[in-house]
Amino acid sequence: MGKTDDITEIQVDCSCGVEIMKITKWHDEDEYFISLYYHQPPMHIYRQLWERIKFAVRVMIGKDHCISELVLEEKDIRKLAKELQEHLEVEEFVNSLFSEA
Repeated sequence: MGKTDDITEIQVDCSCGVEIMKITKWHDEDEYFISLYYHQPPMHIYRQLWERIKFAVRVMIGKDHCISELVLEEKDIRKLAKELQEHLEVEEFVNSLFSEA
């Protein structure tokens, strides 16, 4: 977890070592930003081109597609939950749900 005066960031690494999820909260914003980073192992240029063409076609014809998935071990889930709990004010969130209804 990283923390500066303006930003709090939680990073969770995939157990496969390929994906990273970062949850970022700027202190002057109300929203949380979730970023997924993907490091693709090197592959032959034609294979990489073919994979990108297949993905583009799936997007253009409206097929469901998975952009990325994150595989977490239980210790990582617990770490994520603990760190999110530290930064969320649960009572305010619950109260806001009932006040809008």
